[in-house]
Amino acid sequence: MTLNVRRRPTEHQPPLAIDSAKLEAFASGAENARKPEAVKPVEQKVVRDAFTMPSDDHALFAKIQKKCLAQGMVVTKSEIVRAGLKYFADLKDGELIKIIKAVPKLKTGRPAVEKLNRA
Repeated sequence: MTLNVRRRPTEHQPPLAIDSAKLEAFASGAENARKPEAVKPVEQKVVRDAFTMPSDDHALFAKIQKKCLAQGMVVTKSEIVRAGLKYFADLKDGELIKIIKAVPKLKTGRPAVEKLNRA
């Protein structure tokens, strides 16, 4: 069974930078001018991280994914987190602090694992 869902278009590579001096020499028709070579963009290093959140907050991932799916876009949890980071980075300082203060603090680290009592 297939769903009639359009996949989100993959991100296109940014346009490659071209050395302007080489481009001008090439455009002027200089005989010894070589074709301008495209400079490859530098790929960013991907960092893996882990964090703890309440189950209610974790359930919001599914809610957001369903909203996006209704609009024909499939998103991952990572994309949702990264979109939220970009949103927060663009907020004014006062708005950001107000939202961050509304989030309850959690005990850091992993929850303790209960040991099994063997008799």
